[in-house]
Amino acid sequence: RGLEEMLSVSECPDGTLVSFDIETDNLIWYPTRTADADAILMLQIAWREDFGIVIDDEMLYDTTGVIEVLQRFFNRVKTVGHNVKFDCVFLKAHFSLNIHQDYDTMLAHYVLDENAVHGLKAIARLEFGIPDYEESTIGTYLKTRNDRYSKIPSDVLAKYGVMDVVVTLRLWKVLEARLIEQGRLEWPFLHILMPASNALVNAEIRGFKVDLEQLERVSEALLAELEVLERQAREMVGKPNLNVRSTIQVAEVIYDQLGMPMQR
Repeated sequence: RGLEEMLSVSECPDGTLVSFDIETDNLIWYPTRTADADAILMLQIAWREDFGIVIDDEMLYDTTGVIEVLQRFFNRVKTVGHNVKFDCVFLKAHFSLNIHQDYDTMLAHYVLDENAVHGLKAIARLEFGIPDYEESTIGTYLKTRNDRYSKIPSDVLAKYGVMDVVVTLRLWKVLEARLIEQGRLEWPFLHILMPASNALVNAEIRGFKVDLEQLERVSEALLAELEVLERQAREMVGKPNLNVRSTIQVAEVIYDQLGMPMQR
């Protein structure tokens, strides 16, 4: 079947939650003075846990109409990904493909426990008992963490990529329930973190304007306020020559002079 048929409304109705992810040769989405941008090797999509669709680089870069089909598809579904801003930046920079991020499992996991490890494989192991499938699939082809994914056979990379989107789809159901239970789904997740993640896609690609004159005014005002605070600190402890930027001098005041307990 053709891609358009596979992504049709009859196969995936409007509003369906779709997990997506890309595999890239490396991490740099933009060209530099010495190197081209790293290529997208494939795009993976899943809206059920028993299958996934893989769109390879030849289709993405060289097949007429594929990007248009994908844009129409993403316009009518809900999306979820893990660190999905990374994928959206790459896809927009390379293909002008605009994908709205509805949910991000990495950000959801952060909301629930900011001190936890947020990598997808680590979470999959803790939540579902899934062994590290990165090590068992693509790990044998990579010598370092910065090695190029183009070294990996396409069928192996596709299997790995589909596992990523299926695990992400399954994970969102778990994390969404916890966010609702803890009263954190609307705030801060849906109304702060997700809008910010969407906005940062354009900010990363296009940059943003800075009012240099206003920046200078604010800087001068803050420096003046800082001088006042430093003078007050010296007066409070009776040390006119105290360097408040010296951790050694400040520690002597806090622990030796003021006798405050040390925190371990």
